[in-house]
Amino acid sequence: MKKIKLFTAVTVFVAAVAFIFAAAGTSGAAEAKREKTSIKLAASPGPYGDMFDEAIAPYLEKKYGYRVEIIEFADGTAAHQALVAGEIDIAIIGHLFYENFIEKNLKEVFTPIFVVPTAGAGIYSKVYKSLSEVKDGDQFAIPSEVSNHPRVFDVLEKAKLIKLDKNVDPDLVTASDITENPHNLKFVEVDRYLTPKALESVPLSFIYGNVAFSSGVDLSTALYTEEMKEEYKNCLVVYGPKAGEQYVKDIQEAAQSEEFKSVLSAPKYATFQKPIKSIPDKFYTDQGLEVPKS
Repeated sequence: MKKIKLFTAVTVFVAAVAFIFAAAGTSGAAEAKREKTSIKLAASPGPYGDMFDEAIAPYLEKKYGYRVEIIEFADGTAAHQALVAGEIDIAIIGHLFYENFIEKNLKEVFTPIFVVPTAGAGIYSKVYKSLSEVKDGDQFAIPSEVSNHPRVFDVLEKAKLIKLDKNVDPDLVTASDITENPHNLKFVEVDRYLTPKALESVPLSFIYGNVAFSSGVDLSTALYTEEMKEEYKNCLVVYGPKAGEQYVKDIQEAAQSEEFKSVLSAPKYATFQKPIKSIPDKFYTDQGLEVPKS
């Protein structure tokens, strides 16, 4: 299987999404006609491309003869644009909340087909051994994407570093909604992939799990690790008009296979938080859709 790295610099937000097709059974899939012979996956740098490479790609190649290619994108916007253009067939770039966010901006439809075990974000430091050591006026590096600020500040509140306005929609929280900041923390926005490096110049940094993983940061060294909401767990998505195609059903089958579960039992994925369902109910309700019956 071919694996390519493609890092882009665009930081525009794309759009996405809305409907989900229920995890229908795949009986008869082996007999289905497959005109498509190759699958291209867009993956953010980190463990999720590895996860696809180690567990899903071999299943697709062995059982159905697909040629699988993984292309790394540092920018989710470019990855989703590639999905729309047909340059990419499937992506594992972000979580369900992000997919909902970009839907409103790009006005395109992206369909999540499976949520994967995900490494939680964490608060890291090279200066402190505990959050109890945080000093007044400390600088705190946070990822610059506005779409993820609700997640960032939710984690900081749960870590008892700040308090947020309870009257604000939790999905729309920004720094202006902080009502208490007892340590007078100074938030410094940096590119998500620079949050580990930021620890060389600031005492605290909020680092996404995949970024920590790909940067060689030991996830167990976090001073605080988020307890992930379902909508912040990463998902496989396809361009909406392609959701009913056979290769999508085949990928979904591979993601639910025993082979996939076996790979995920490896020690390097031990701290990853598993989804409660392949697609959480909140995704449906946020889109005004009826939750499929189990």
